Parts: sequence; structure tokens; C-alpha cells
Amino acid sequence: GSYQLVTNDSTLQAGDKIVIANKEKSVVACDIPVDKVYLDKTTATFSDDGSNITSLPNEALVFTLGGTSGAWTLNNESGQLLGATSEKNLDWYAEPTTGKTTWSISISNNDATIQNETESYGRFLYNVTSPRFNTYGSGTDISAGKMLLPQIYKLVPIQVEAKNIFFGDYISGDFDPNSIDTVGDVS
Repeated sequence: GSYQLVTNDSTLQAGDKIVIANKEKSVVACDIPVDKVYLDKTTATFSDDGSNITSLPNEALVFTLGGTSGAWTLNNESGQLLGATSEKNLDWYAEPTTGKTTWSISISNNDATIQNETESYGRFLYNVTSPRFNTYGSGTDISAGKMLLPQIYKLVPIQVEAKNIFFGDYISGDFDPNSIDTVGDVS
């Protein structure tokens, strides 16, 4: 599949695989570095129009969305939940923790506001000056270009058109479902 830009938060559902990115700076979030309290960043390749990620590096942090709208959880591959303990202070939790591990997500002009349930813990921003993703309070100035709202990209499975193959169809070693040769009738 490919990771496509989420333009409307109503399309998010539990089980979605998502990444947090900033397309302007061509970065995606990766894991919290050892002894740190923020999400590191790594470079990714985006389509020219920013509608999808064309190359996602292995170290990118892929979240599985849990919970429900207004109270989402961001789970890593080990099942841990991303939470905030204060503004600019992220950590992993083994289980849901009141006041720390749920997030509201709203999207406007393709930018995501991923807000912790404890309002003072802030929302995700990409820090251009100290390159990282972290939570920053509502007083943080996002107009100067040094702090940027992120975007969310969701894994969309590749749609494969089904073709029927019937008993008696000849299938060669280099099978191409678009050119099926029929060898005789089967009675």
C-alpha cells in the first residue's frame, strides 16, 4: 500500500496505520531517542503535490490508531501507547493512562491538530529550529515558520482487480491474469 495524506479527520478509524509528518520539510516522526522526551525525525520522500509519501524509511514510526474519535490512542508496533506527561514531554505507556494517552485529532487545510487530552500538555508541532516532533502549548507561535503543524498520512491498501480463473484455463509460469488462454472445453 501507500501512505496517503488524510484531508478529513472523519475518515480516520481505529486500526488505521498512520505516520505523523511534515511535508514542507519532507520529514516523518520516528521513535523517542533513548533518554529523550520527543519524537525524532527522519527524511521521507513525498509526491510533488504532497498527497502521498513515495518512500517511507524503515525507522519511521508507524502508529496504529486506537480508541474512538475525540479519544484516539497512538500505539506503536509493540502495543505501547504514546502519551504526554507535560508540555514537550512524551513517553510510552504500557496501558491507557488517564490524562496522558488519549488525543483528539482535527484536520484543517490538510494540517493536523493532534491535541493531548490534558490541554496544557499541548498539541504536536514540528520544531524546525531543533528538528523534532513534540507537544507544545496553545501559546506557541506557529506563524513565524519555526513551528509547523504536522500532517497525517494513512496506509491505504493497494486495490487489486480480481480475475476469475476456471478449471481448464492454461496458466503458464509467467502468468499474466490479463491474458488468460483457454485450452479446450471441460465437460
